[in-house]
Amino acid sequence: MNANDITIKTGAKLRRYFKKKGITQKDLATEFGTRQSWISRIYNGNFSSRSEIARKLCDKAGISFLDSASLSDTDEKLMSVAHQISSLSIRDKKALIRLTKLFEQL
Repeated sequence: MNANDITIKTGAKLRRYFKKKGITQKDLATEFGTRQSWISRIYNGNFSSRSEIARKLCDKAGISFLDSASLSDTDEKLMSVAHQISSLSIRDKKALIRLTKLFEQL
């Protein structure tokens, strides 16, 4: 399964979830400070692994970002770590960079 297939599958899951809950694309766009057209693009699988809006929609829906079930164990772990890092403050990210440099010296 390629990355495009994964985003399409994730977008479809999001569409079904929010439709079932009666939450419109416009509602989501307002909540996440974006345009309805971006929500539509995400529903259609037109987003990348860097899409914060897609990630936030998945979090809200309780859906694994980019359907980690179709990723390898290593990729799933990396996606999980990347997600956790993306939610850190700038200060914490800088501390993580310093820590990584210390590990490289070991």
